[in-house]
Amino acid sequence: MPDSVLLLNEKKIFSNSYSFPHLQSSGHNRKSVSKDSGWFFRHVGEGIILEDDCLPEISFFHFCETLLEYYRNDDRVMHIGGVNFQDENVRGSHSYYFSRLSHIWGWATWKRAWNKYDVDISTYPQLLEQNLFSSIFPVPAMRKYWKRTMDEVYEKRKDTWDTQWQYTLSVHHGLAIVPRVNLVSNIGFNLNATHTVDNFHSLANRPTAPIGTITHPEFMVPDLRADWYAFRKHMSPNKMVKLWQLVRRKAL
Repeated sequence: MPDSVLLLNEKKIFSNSYSFPHLQSSGHNRKSVSKDSGWFFRHVGEGIILEDDCLPEISFFHFCETLLEYYRNDDRVMHIGGVNFQDENVRGSHSYYFSRLSHIWGWATWKRAWNKYDVDISTYPQLLEQNLFSSIFPVPAMRKYWKRTMDEVYEKRKDTWDTQWQYTLSVHHGLAIVPRVNLVSNIGFNLNATHTVDNFHSLANRPTAPIGTITHPEFMVPDLRADWYAFRKHMSPNKMVKLWQLVRRKAL
């Protein structure tokens, strides 16, 4: 097992389910996650972060453990994800591919990467002043989406922590790892959730599969086609996708 596991936990439904060392966070918001994750990485060199409403396939832990060790001293890799939003699209012939997007809901990282995290994204104005934002997000639709989101976070109009983690990866050209199959299912989409309130969302309750024998890609190059698919299909869907989701709600 890695050094430890941080459970981002409100209901504490998994508190007795696992035998590994773990810390339970006090919530999912900007202040609590930043504080608890900071404490976590002051005491361990690497670890897994798992939200209480995310159900991992058991091989998720072996996947994280293997890659935490494999990339421990490679500063290019900052994030190991457990979710895959590619639907039926298989990316590459190995156990994972590289991405520029830091999908959460079950992930792992190192102290060396988390030390770069700034919950206030205090360098954001300088990034804009130096006209570097378009270099990070060259695709107009993604640039517009992240500009709006990061504006809200910087101005404290949005209470979240994960946008700041995406900012951290982006400004350091960090790579994120995405498994070839989905290893974590978010089962917490409901009206009582903190953020994921739409139980008809396309990412709710997605099936998982075991990762199998882990093989490593030859090239450390982000798959931009995969990133665009995840963004357009699930993060910022177009009108046709939104219409289909509406029809699905009505049908059920």
